[in-house]
Amino acid sequence: MGHVLIDLHKPPSGALTPFSAYVALSRSKGRSTIRLLRGFEPKLFTTHPSDDLAVEDARLDLCDAATQNQSI
Repeated sequence: MGHVLIDLHKPPSGALTPFSAYVALSRSKGRSTIRLLRGFEPKLFTTHPSDDLAVEDARLDLCDAATQNQSI
């Protein structure tokens, strides 16, 4: 899409997730073509999107560290 107008404010029914915000933002061709309709909660982009993914990220970090140590 050439230009996008995005509302990242919490909807009245349900919640806005980091995943859905990413999808909305990624539809534009760049930062200069995005306009935000109004303010949003900064925690939308500063908290981990999923507890399960955070646990998996930590597990993968441990696997990576173990692999790095084996190849030394």
